[in-house]
Amino acid sequence: MIKFSGERGLFIIGHVYPPLADVTITVYDSGDKVAAVTALTSEKGDFKIGPLHKGFDYMVKAEKDGYVLEKDEEEMAVFRARKLSRTDVKIIDEVDQPLSEVLLSLSGGKQYRSNNLTHDDGTMVFMNLSPGQYFLRPMMKEYKFEPVSQMLEVLEGTTVEVSIRGVRIAYSCYGQVTSLNGEPEPGVFVEALGLDDCSMYQEESKTETNGNYRIRGLQPKCKYEIRLKIGDMNKHIERAAPKSRIVVVEKSDFIGVNIIAFRRMNQMDISGNVVTESEFLPTLKVRLYKEDNPGVPMFTAPLGVVSFFYLPSLQMDDSIYTVRVESSLSKNTHEFIQPEVEIRANISYKHITFRFEPKRKSVEQELSQSSVLVLPLTILIAVAVYHYQKLLPLGQQLLGQAQAFIQKRQAGINLQQQQQPQQYSPIQDFDLQDSPVLRKKNKPRKT
Repeated sequence: MIKFSGERGLFIIGHVYPPLADVTITVYDSGDKVAAVTALTSEKGDFKIGPLHKGFDYMVKAEKDGYVLEKDEEEMAVFRARKLSRTDVKIIDEVDQPLSEVLLSLSGGKQYRSNNLTHDDGTMVFMNLSPGQYFLRPMMKEYKFEPVSQMLEVLEGTTVEVSIRGVRIAYSCYGQVTSLNGEPEPGVFVEALGLDDCSMYQEESKTETNGNYRIRGLQPKCKYEIRLKIGDMNKHIERAAPKSRIVVVEKSDFIGVNIIAFRRMNQMDISGNVVTESEFLPTLKVRLYKEDNPGVPMFTAPLGVVSFFYLPSLQMDDSIYTVRVESSLSKNTHEFIQPEVEIRANISYKHITFRFEPKRKSVEQELSQSSVLVLPLTILIAVAVYHYQKLLPLGQQLLGQAQAFIQKRQAGINLQQQQQPQQYSPIQDFDLQDSPVLRKKNKPRKT
């Protein structure tokens, strides 16, 4: 047998007052664990939604275009409906012509705020306004409006009509920024700098996708310099033609102030030459290194028979590189310095001049006598160290014989000086054959 268990469902019953039909009522779980359920109110403004599963935290909201529905603070399913109002604004100039692109700021009610531009017919409509007081202010750089601002009292379900007049007090400069081939340059900043007595004025604008620009707010009877803005805003532009234009504002706009912009190259070219004797050119190579890998050259350019070299283009990304001249000359025959220079990839072209001036070393002198004896002396020392056990007793015996000979000779000299005070050479009366060292030399000795 299959058994079913059931429990009593939860129903949400509410109403909208004053009675209002076709209000969309939505019941949803605050934890998003249950799918939302919607229903419409009847002609009496009543609604009933269910059955719903128990154990969830349900929320109820009501919506209808053209109305504000406020939930009762004590009841979760009771709403108060208020019909929204509207405000129609129209702006004209001093000759009763519609004034477009005027910024209208409307704020008030319960945290309501809206900023919109008037249409080509000079009108703007603010819909779905709750009853209350609103502050309206028109703004346009070249116009002064009457009234400057005003307070509006908006009642429930009503339409408020407002008319505003603008008076021209400043003028504009129109133009286009293109490249040399006539293509538009979007996103370029153009500025107007006041000159002489109007040096305190400065206005700017940004070109649109078609390259057109409009600088607003130029004061009458003032002289301005129109040019591309200098600084980080136009990093991709290297120069412009003409560099600037001078305009004097009267009581009309300036049209056709066009500028040709030359883009900054995104690559850096490097060339150079080496000043040296022609005989050294075949031994030279120019190498390019990057800062983050100084041990491995990115490019090598052998000179051969010409002193000019050209390196491949580098990405203009502000990286640091090293260009070095390297020679295959031997350090044993020449003295020289391998010149190098550090460059930063932030310009479109760089030319480098190196000087390579090697000096030939003088003919080396013949080896001195002491240097010639170094090798035999080294060999003798090595042999003596190797046979030190056999040579040590012999050395000690020879040292003792030498000391005995010196002592005997000194004693003989002293005796002769006592017997014959006159000066004579003691070596003449000394018989070398009496030396025990010499006598023992004649005897064969086993080692």
